[in-house]
Amino acid sequence: MTMTRFRQLAILLTTSLALSGCALFQVGTQQAKLSARCEIGGTVAVQLADKKAGNTRAPLIVALYRHVDGTPLERENWQVYDFSVLSRTNQWGFSAVAGDYAVVAVQDLNSNLSYDAGEPAYVPNAEQSVHCAGRGEEIVQNVVINGIPDVGEASVDFFSMRIGEDQQQLGQTFAAAPLTAGQITTLDDPNFSRTMATMGLWRPYDFIQRARMGIYFLQDYDPKKIPVLFVHGLSGTPTDFRNLIGNLDTKRFQPWVVFYPSGIPLGLLSRRLAELMHEVHLRYGFPEAMVVSHSMGTLVSRAMLMHLHAISDDFVPLFITVAGPWDGVASAALGVRDAPTPVWSWIDIAPRSDFLDSLFYRDDEAHTRVRLPPGVRHYLLFSYLPNQGGDGTIALTSQLRVEAQDDATALVGVEGSHVGVLSDPRTLTVVHKLLDDAATASAAHPERVAQQR
Repeated sequence: MTMTRFRQLAILLTTSLALSGCALFQVGTQQAKLSARCEIGGTVAVQLADKKAGNTRAPLIVALYRHVDGTPLERENWQVYDFSVLSRTNQWGFSAVAGDYAVVAVQDLNSNLSYDAGEPAYVPNAEQSVHCAGRGEEIVQNVVINGIPDVGEASVDFFSMRIGEDQQQLGQTFAAAPLTAGQITTLDDPNFSRTMATMGLWRPYDFIQRARMGIYFLQDYDPKKIPVLFVHGLSGTPTDFRNLIGNLDTKRFQPWVVFYPSGIPLGLLSRRLAELMHEVHLRYGFPEAMVVSHSMGTLVSRAMLMHLHAISDDFVPLFITVAGPWDGVASAALGVRDAPTPVWSWIDIAPRSDFLDSLFYRDDEAHTRVRLPPGVRHYLLFSYLPNQGGDGTIALTSQLRVEAQDDATALVGVEGSHVGVLSDPRTLTVVHKLLDDAATASAAHPERVAQQR
């Protein structure tokens, strides 16, 4: 494969990026750094002698602590590495780099995503720590919350560790702590630059060392406004939605954006985003949120909603997708076949990939059809250029995959290029009308929102 063809492939895959072919040769090194970890997971159960001390509906917080220095007998020598909030499941899991770890579990009685004195918890001793060599091993540890530990007035605000200076309390590694959920910023944030987006595709390890993936708020949280989450695509940034966000009715809605390195596995990404949405939903208690996504972000968003349904109440009634490659991207298959090391997300968006299949079918003997959670209205916008079989990047046959059409409430075609469609007046009109109609319907029928939750 010639370097010219490498460059052609890169342009196809990044939609608007002119990039040196040598970046393809960095992918293997970056992936090796991200893969040097182990999987630590298990279950958590609550078995309290005094049933009144607990609450069967309270969420459970499982936190992974890493030994950072000094004797392991001192609590100050342990740092929170990552945490997970469980509501509908008792299974938890973390990806960790080499080191010594301990698992702590809390029954969060007041649902504030913190550990407060008097709450039931499992606190291990030094002998109950585990060692991770970072060589792909799987470590299973099942824990039981069986009492209220005597820790004085100690308190740990886990959710705040996703935001601002408190983020430094969390470890620094892929698939663990470099996540944010609720940090306030603007679309002019340097992290949202095209340079960072490029890094996220070809050098995701470097991206994670310099930026945080996750969910950002573009204004202070307002309980009177409905959140609208915008999810970008391959080599994209939140700035791709500048026109859509700029025309948002900010009296009714508050914009949130997702930012992530687009070269990472989409299954892992969608699961982590679902967990973050679950966290912010518990923290702020908003009754509903809307999701708007573009290109590869449509795939990530659908998978996120399916994960969210498994771990949380349903609170997303409206799902708008623009130019989604539901049946894959042919150029990604070329990359998987010919690149020195395929980008992980290329593997996921190549036609007939396991990830694409999982969006519509369960991996069982019957190949059972799976659909979006009940109550989610999906509006599928597809883009096209005259006399072409697509929008210059994604084929119409992919955007209009039969299963995606079957799950959609309505289809809307917009004439425009793959990226240009996001700024097209027709797109702006359609998206904002759908948002307004959904908000009006919710205000007129608050009982439906209550039923969804």
